[in-house]
Amino acid sequence: AGAYGNLGADIFKALLKAGHEVVAADLVERDMGITGNFTFKKLDVTKPESLKGLCDGANCVITTVGLTKTSATVTNYEIDYQGNVNLLNEAKAAGVKYFTYISVLKADEAPKVPMLHAKFLFEEELKKSGISYTIHRPTGYFYDIVKVFRPMVEKGEVTLLGKDAVHANVISTEDFA
Repeated sequence: AGAYGNLGADIFKALLKAGHEVVAADLVERDMGITGNFTFKKLDVTKPESLKGLCDGANCVITTVGLTKTSATVTNYEIDYQGNVNLLNEAKAAGVKYFTYISVLKADEAPKVPMLHAKFLFEEELKKSGISYTIHRPTGYFYDIVKVFRPMVEKGEVTLLGKDAVHANVISTEDFA
């Protein structure tokens, strides 16, 4: 889920390259020149009915679903938390054996930052779910530097989360995938 986002697309490509059959689920399908054994499924994680049958026959669900910028129509709690809960519920109903969630570094240490807190709340749901899982907590990605930090650097003002300095190694989404 989230197969056409920045990281999701690289995971999608890596899975196909490794020979896996993939159900690429997202709000929209983009033309990325991808070929291989895959099916696209349109979904809206805020609408559980759009997820019906998505996980049927799947061995594993991998989700990168989450808001990457502010939205006037949905919140991090609706997407990063409840949307992923909806996906998890569908995976459990379909008998999926394994669930992989891409969270973020220090999600458990920032209850006042909705983007991080919503991810942490989902991590807790996943841990209680009874399904085998992996939670990845990467630091940041090179594309974040361009999209988020570059305008701040050009302005001469960079805002970081938290009061203590945090050192994070940024990685490429292809390397993470």
